[in-house]
Amino acid sequence: MEIRSAEHLWGKDTFETRTLIQQELGDPEIKVVCIGPARERLVRFASIITEVAASATRTGTGAVMGSKNLKAIAVRGSGQVGVAKPQELLQYSVAVNWKSANTRPVKSFPTGEWCASSP
Repeated sequence: MEIRSAEHLWGKDTFETRTLIQQELGDPEIKVVCIGPARERLVRFASIITEVAASATRTGTGAVMGSKNLKAIAVRGSGQVGVAKPQELLQYSVAVNWKSANTRPVKSFPTGEWCASSP
């Protein structure tokens, strides 16, 4: 483990940050979660962005990263991740997928945009 300065990454968007970290470390398999310029400026609703542009927004971790001037976390795994209770994980996964597939879209108030709602 090492901690590096990210001054050269400050102000960069999340896609550029990820690419620059992977290039700097010489490994395209490095996985990165990072914040963009909005979170650097402590915008409350900005989030942490993952490798595939998914976001972590509801737990406040992005706020913590921005307030601590932590731009990114990069990792490279070398082993497998074991599942303690594989049968329970499978059952939970099936239930979540079923709920997702059986959710009807509705219009949100007041924006009028489509969102998911349980039947």
